[in-house]
Amino acid sequence: MHLTEIRIDFEAAALGQFADAYQWHQRAWDCFDKPDGSERDFLTRLDRIDDGWKLLVLSAEQPRRPRWCPDTPLNWRTRPIPDDFLQHEHYAFSLRANASKKVRNPPEARNSRRVALHKIPDLEEWISRKAELHGFGIQERPEIKTLPRERFVRRDGSGTHKLGTHGGADFQGRLTVIDRDRFLTAFQSGIGPARAFGYGLLVLAPISS
Repeated sequence: MHLTEIRIDFEAAALGQFADAYQWHQRAWDCFDKPDGSERDFLTRLDRIDDGWKLLVLSAEQPRRPRWCPDTPLNWRTRPIPDDFLQHEHYAFSLRANASKKVRNPPEARNSRRVALHKIPDLEEWISRKAELHGFGIQERPEIKTLPRERFVRRDGSGTHKLGTHGGADFQGRLTVIDRDRFLTAFQSGIGPARAFGYGLLVLAPISS
Protein backbone atom coordinates (compact mmCIF):
# COMPACT_ATOMS: atom_id res chain seq x y z
CA MET A 1 0.00 0.00 0.00
CA HIS A 2 1.08 3.56 -0.74
CA LEU A 3 -0.10 6.84 0.75
CA THR A 4 0.22 9.93 -1.42
CA GLU A 5 -0.37 13.57 -0.51
CA ILE A 6 -1.09 16.05 -3.30
CA ARG A 7 -1.37 19.79 -2.65
CA ILE A 8 -2.89 22.13 -5.22
CA ASP A 9 -3.45 25.87 -4.77
CA PHE A 10 -6.73 27.53 -5.71
CA GLU A 11 -5.40 28.94 -8.99
CA ALA A 12 -4.13 25.56 -10.19
CA ALA A 13 -7.41 23.93 -9.17
CA ALA A 14 -9.36 26.50 -11.18
CA LEU A 15 -7.14 26.05 -14.25
CA GLY A 16 -7.54 22.28 -13.99
CA GLN A 17 -11.33 22.63 -13.68
CA PHE A 18 -11.50 20.85 -10.34
CA ALA A 19 -15.09 21.95 -9.93
CA ASP A 20 -16.60 19.28 -7.69
CA ALA A 21 -16.10 15.87 -6.10
CA TYR A 22 -16.63 14.07 -9.39
CA GLN A 23 -13.91 16.11 -11.13
CA TRP A 24 -11.46 15.33 -8.32
CA HIS A 25 -12.44 11.66 -8.62
CA GLN A 26 -11.68 11.73 -12.36
CA ARG A 27 -8.36 13.51 -11.88
CA ALA A 28 -7.23 10.97 -9.28
CA TRP A 29 -7.27 8.32 -12.01
CA ASP A 30 -4.47 10.27 -13.72
CA CYS A 31 -2.14 8.97 -11.00
CA PHE A 32 -2.41 5.44 -12.37
CA ASP A 33 -1.73 3.82 -15.73
CA LYS A 34 -4.96 1.89 -16.04
CA PRO A 35 -7.08 1.08 -19.10
CA ASP A 36 -10.63 2.41 -19.37
CA GLY A 37 -13.11 0.34 -17.42
CA SER A 38 -10.61 -0.75 -14.76
CA GLU A 39 -11.92 -1.40 -11.28
CA ARG A 40 -10.97 1.32 -8.81
CA ASP A 41 -8.47 0.05 -6.22
CA PHE A 42 -7.66 3.30 -4.44
CA LEU A 43 -9.30 5.65 -1.93
CA THR A 44 -9.15 9.43 -1.71
CA ARG A 45 -9.90 12.19 0.74
CA LEU A 46 -10.01 15.89 -0.11
CA ASP A 47 -9.45 18.62 2.50
CA ARG A 48 -9.39 22.37 2.08
CA ILE A 49 -6.22 23.99 3.44
CA ASP A 50 -5.11 27.62 3.77
CA ASP A 51 -3.92 28.15 0.21
CA GLY A 52 -5.80 25.44 -1.67
CA TRP A 53 -6.58 21.75 -1.43
CA LYS A 54 -4.95 18.61 -0.06
CA LEU A 55 -5.79 15.29 -1.68
CA LEU A 56 -4.84 12.04 0.05
CA VAL A 57 -4.65 8.91 -2.10
CA LEU A 58 -4.37 5.42 -0.59
CA SER A 59 -3.52 2.92 -3.30
CA ALA A 60 -2.46 -0.66 -3.77
CA GLU A 61 0.16 0.30 -6.35
CA GLN A 62 2.66 3.14 -6.43
CA PRO A 63 1.11 6.16 -8.19
CA ARG A 64 2.79 8.49 -10.64
CA ARG A 65 2.69 12.26 -10.48
CA PRO A 66 0.06 13.56 -12.93
CA ARG A 67 0.87 16.48 -15.17
CA TRP A 68 -1.60 18.76 -13.38
CA CYS A 69 0.42 18.44 -10.14
CA PRO A 70 3.56 20.64 -9.87
CA ASP A 71 6.80 18.68 -9.53
CA THR A 72 7.86 19.89 -6.09
CA PRO A 73 8.17 18.09 -2.73
CA LEU A 74 5.49 20.39 -1.33
CA ASN A 75 2.94 19.45 -3.99
CA TRP A 76 3.66 15.74 -4.40
CA ARG A 77 4.71 13.28 -1.70
CA THR A 78 4.24 9.54 -1.92
CA ARG A 79 5.58 6.77 0.29
CA PRO A 80 4.96 3.07 0.93
CA ILE A 81 3.17 2.17 4.15
CA PRO A 82 5.52 0.10 6.37
CA ASP A 83 4.50 -3.51 6.97
CA ASP A 84 4.30 -3.00 10.72
CA PHE A 85 2.13 0.15 10.54
CA LEU A 86 -1.08 -1.85 10.66
CA GLN A 87 0.04 -4.18 13.44
CA HIS A 88 -0.60 -1.82 16.37
CA GLU A 89 -3.45 -2.32 18.79
CA HIS A 90 -4.55 1.30 19.28
CA TYR A 91 -4.87 4.19 16.82
CA ALA A 92 -6.11 7.72 16.64
CA PHE A 93 -8.38 7.85 13.62
CA SER A 94 -10.07 10.31 11.31
CA LEU A 95 -12.79 9.23 8.92
CA ARG A 96 -14.80 11.25 6.42
CA ALA A 97 -17.78 9.07 5.61
CA ASN A 98 -20.98 9.18 3.62
CA ALA A 99 -22.99 8.13 6.67
CA SER A 100 -26.40 7.26 5.32
CA LYS A 101 -29.25 4.79 5.36
CA LYS A 102 -31.49 3.28 2.70
CA VAL A 103 -35.14 4.31 2.67
CA ARG A 104 -38.07 3.55 0.39
CA ASN A 105 -39.90 6.51 -1.09
CA PRO A 106 -42.80 6.01 -1.03
CA PRO A 107 -42.68 3.25 1.61
CA GLU A 108 -44.34 0.72 -0.70
CA ALA A 109 -41.91 1.37 -3.57
CA ARG A 110 -39.63 -1.46 -4.65
CA ASN A 111 -36.59 0.76 -5.15
CA SER A 112 -34.74 2.46 -2.31
CA ARG A 113 -32.49 5.51 -2.06
CA ARG A 114 -29.82 6.64 0.34
CA VAL A 115 -30.49 9.45 2.78
CA ALA A 116 -27.64 11.16 4.64
CA LEU A 117 -27.71 11.06 8.42
CA HIS A 118 -27.45 14.44 10.18
CA LYS A 119 -28.44 13.92 13.81
CA ILE A 120 -25.56 13.19 16.17
CA PRO A 121 -27.23 10.18 17.87
CA ASP A 122 -27.81 8.61 14.45
CA LEU A 123 -24.20 9.26 13.47
CA GLU A 124 -22.92 7.81 16.75
CA GLU A 125 -24.97 4.67 16.13
CA TRP A 126 -23.68 4.50 12.54
CA ILE A 127 -19.98 4.68 13.45
CA SER A 128 -20.44 2.20 16.31
CA ARG A 129 -22.10 -0.26 13.96
CA LYS A 130 -19.45 0.19 11.27
CA ALA A 131 -16.67 -0.24 13.82
CA GLU A 132 -18.09 -3.57 14.97
CA LEU A 133 -18.55 -4.68 11.36
CA HIS A 134 -14.96 -3.78 10.44
CA GLY A 135 -13.12 -5.31 13.37
CA PHE A 136 -12.47 -2.44 15.75
CA GLY A 137 -14.02 -0.72 18.74
CA ILE A 138 -14.30 2.98 19.57
CA GLN A 139 -12.43 3.71 22.81
CA GLU A 140 -14.47 6.76 23.76
CA ARG A 141 -17.21 8.97 22.37
CA PRO A 142 -15.88 10.23 19.02
CA GLU A 143 -15.91 13.82 17.87
CA ILE A 144 -18.44 14.19 15.05
CA LYS A 145 -18.92 17.06 12.62
CA THR A 146 -21.61 17.06 9.95
CA LEU A 147 -20.65 18.44 6.53
CA PRO A 148 -22.67 20.56 4.09
CA ARG A 149 -24.37 18.70 1.27
CA GLU A 150 -22.08 18.51 -1.75
CA ARG A 151 -23.41 18.77 -5.28
CA PHE A 152 -21.66 17.32 -8.31
CA VAL A 153 -22.22 16.70 -12.02
CA ARG A 154 -21.57 13.25 -13.42
CA ARG A 155 -21.34 12.31 -17.10
CA ASP A 156 -22.36 8.77 -18.04
CA GLY A 157 -21.14 6.71 -21.00
CA SER A 158 -23.59 8.38 -23.39
CA GLY A 159 -22.38 11.86 -22.47
CA THR A 160 -25.50 12.70 -20.49
CA HIS A 161 -24.95 14.93 -17.46
CA LYS A 162 -26.55 13.83 -14.21
CA LEU A 163 -26.79 15.92 -11.07
CA GLY A 164 -26.03 14.27 -7.74
CA THR A 165 -25.56 15.15 -4.09
CA HIS A 166 -23.66 13.62 -1.20
CA GLY A 167 -23.89 14.27 2.50
CA GLY A 168 -21.09 13.38 4.86
CA ALA A 169 -19.66 13.61 8.34
CA ASP A 170 -16.20 13.72 9.86
CA PHE A 171 -15.44 11.33 12.73
CA GLN A 172 -12.37 11.61 14.96
CA GLY A 173 -11.40 9.56 17.97
CA ARG A 174 -9.47 6.54 19.16
CA LEU A 175 -9.98 2.93 18.25
CA THR A 176 -8.83 -0.51 19.39
CA VAL A 177 -8.31 -3.32 16.91
CA ILE A 178 -10.44 -6.38 17.71
CA ASP A 179 -10.26 -8.41 14.50
CA ARG A 180 -7.06 -7.75 12.55
CA ASP A 181 -8.19 -9.24 9.24
CA ARG A 182 -11.42 -7.25 9.08
CA PHE A 183 -9.59 -4.12 10.20
CA LEU A 184 -7.01 -4.49 7.41
CA THR A 185 -9.77 -4.97 4.87
CA ALA A 186 -11.50 -1.79 6.09
CA PHE A 187 -8.25 0.17 5.81
CA GLN A 188 -7.59 -1.08 2.28
CA SER A 189 -11.14 -0.93 0.92
CA GLY A 190 -12.73 1.92 2.89
CA ILE A 191 -15.80 2.31 5.07
CA GLY A 192 -19.30 3.18 3.94
CA PRO A 193 -20.73 4.14 0.51
CA ALA A 194 -19.55 6.76 -2.03
CA ARG A 195 -15.92 5.71 -1.71
CA ALA A 196 -15.24 6.79 -5.28
CA PHE A 197 -16.10 10.36 -4.28
CA GLY A 198 -13.64 10.92 -1.45
CA TYR A 199 -15.38 9.12 1.41
CA GLY A 200 -14.36 6.10 3.46
CA LEU A 201 -10.58 6.54 3.82
CA LEU A 202 -9.57 5.64 7.38
CA VAL A 203 -6.67 7.91 8.38
CA LEU A 204 -4.66 6.37 11.22
CA ALA A 205 -1.93 7.30 13.69
CA PRO A 206 -0.63 4.63 16.13
CA ILE A 207 -0.90 5.52 19.82
CA SER A 208 0.08 3.85 23.06
CA SER A 209 -2.70 2.32 25.14
